[in-house]
Amino acid sequence: GLSGAMLARAARERRPDLPVLLITGYTNVSADARYGEDWTWLFKPFRQAELAEHVHRALAGRKSKAEPIA
Repeated sequence: GLSGAMLARAARERRPDLPVLLITGYTNVSADARYGEDWTWLFKPFRQAELAEHVHRALAGRKSKAEPIA
């Protein structure tokens, strides 16, 4: 019954250094939901190259600056 964000927070409680990449089809994810988390966000639809870049950023510990695709 957990959302992806809830699961990510719970996992980070156990492993604070865990890279997190959240993929969502909801383009209306509020800035409040993303605030304060160093997660990488990817919004559907996306291209394979975008996924590769976001995985790379998550593993490198860099925050993604991706915006929803309209």
